[in-house]
Amino acid sequence: DSSELVNNTSLVMPIAYSHEIENLSGGNVNAVIAGKGQNSAKLSYGSAIISASHDMEISLGAGINLNLKRGAIVLAIANGNVVSVYDLHDNSANSVVVTGNGVNAITLAPGRHVTIAKANTAIDFAYVNQVGKIAYRGLNTTLKNGNATYVSDFSIPSAISAVKPLKAMFRSNDAKVRALANQMLKTIIVVTQSTASKGIYEQVAKPKLTAMR
Repeated sequence: DSSELVNNTSLVMPIAYSHEIENLSGGNVNAVIAGKGQNSAKLSYGSAIISASHDMEISLGAGINLNLKRGAIVLAIANGNVVSVYDLHDNSANSVVVTGNGVNAITLAPGRHVTIAKANTAIDFAYVNQVGKIAYRGLNTTLKNGNATYVSDFSIPSAISAVKPLKAMFRSNDAKVRALANQMLKTIIVVTQSTASKGIYEQVAKPKLTAMR
């Protein structure tokens, strides 16, 4: 349910060492689990805004791994057979890479997204899109090894508007959170200027089911 996602997405503060995830307060980050002293974490089910202040790997379930370089900010969603990653900001090439489970390595850039779903659950992207209010463009679909992989541009402003904890970062009194928000604002300007010729973004809503007569 995208409305539940919008309200319950976790905010994971900048991670200096992955074991700090275990010590975060607030109760909203219990979907993220990390082993002490390891540069890895696990988002088994749910969603999180993750800012990495060191290189790390995050297991998203279904055999899918997310590799982040220092400075990357992403929205990650793990929902059983469907995994989505949205690159909100990064500092260099190959900062956000999704791998695993027979899927070719997918390197994202700011304003790029990937959704990976089991092919038998994915009729088309509209059925597996986990945030209906995010706007997309240039969607490409690949079927391989039992997976359907959807890669596209997405509107970062629409993501900020759709995901309440993301929007709240721009009103936060915490200096660290506001610094992350300012980084995303700068990224929005760059992406908007450099990709304006690629056309408009559009929402992809799940088809409404009609009753059989």
